[in-house]
Amino acid sequence: MDLSEDQDSSLLDVQQQRLSFLVKKSRKLEARLAELRSEDRQMELKDLSLSDCSEGNHKEVKGLIDIVNQLKAEYYCLSYQTNVYNACGKHVGNGRIVR
Repeated sequence: MDLSEDQDSSLLDVQQQRLSFLVKKSRKLEARLAELRSEDRQMELKDLSLSDCSEGNHKEVKGLIDIVNQLKAEYYCLSYQTNVYNACGKHVGNGRIVR
């Protein structure tokens, strides 16, 4: 294995660790979001409109939705990079294959 392959392998390991972390964090946030939605249903809100929800809960739900969406975007980006890396055997950086 030469230096370039070691660097590529190391980068892939880091990406896979980050991907694993994002999956775990996303699942925790989605679970919390589900709890809040359940609480909202108990308050007889329809489709998570939050119209009768307290301002604090409304902000928390919207914040969690934003965080989950950001984590999903990063997860999909890392998944894509990992898949391209595995398919091409090359390092992926900034959306392009680096040779």
